[in-house]
Amino acid sequence: EAEQQKLRDEAVKTAADADAVLFFLAMDFGFEGEGNDRVQYELPEYQVALLKEIAVVNSNVIAVVMNGGAVAMPWADEVKAILECFYGGQGIGRAIVKVISGEVNPSGHMPVSVPAFREQIISDENFAEQTEQVTYREGMFMGYRGYETKKIPVQFPFGFGLSYTEFKIEFKGIEISEKELAVEMKVTNIGDTYAGKEVVQIYASCPQGRLVKEFRRLAGFGKTKLL
Repeated sequence: EAEQQKLRDEAVKTAADADAVLFFLAMDFGFEGEGNDRVQYELPEYQVALLKEIAVVNSNVIAVVMNGGAVAMPWADEVKAILECFYGGQGIGRAIVKVISGEVNPSGHMPVSVPAFREQIISDENFAEQTEQVTYREGMFMGYRGYETKKIPVQFPFGFGLSYTEFKIEFKGIEISEKELAVEMKVTNIGDTYAGKEVVQIYASCPQGRLVKEFRRLAGFGKTKLL
């Protein structure tokens, strides 16, 4: 414990003198993996505690999160930026460097919703029995569709993503036939410096009067690169 405290003190002291801090967070070994469910939604307490200490002495902290699924981020407002990496596999180190250095403009969007607290997770109650077999009772309302329908606020919604540039989207029109739905729009990169990729997402709602209806679902998306 004394040795760990010494390392934490050194980290805080080093961070206080730095222009910026890259702080990597991840689940400890064995907390998540194939063939079993996670038992906690929060990142390890000792990592979060150190992050908070460093954020006090340095206002330019970039949190780099490496995880298999959504995790609680109650510290989000205490850091300058968050880079969600999930498990990028081989080459993730080089990819992180390219994004943080500005060589690559990030264009990813969240493939999952990130509730602020575990209690907001719709499926959490299904795991209360701690048995080997779990019934996904939420059915079609799993994930973002459930949060939208039940109007449960989340910290980072499905489809969320930032870029080093800004985009302007102008809706042009919509055409509906028996076989397809076509949407036309104009996307413009209105930033001054960076080329970037924008992901346009189209959501559709079920008509009123259905016995089972969801608030909205992802009907289609497309990514385009703009200079």
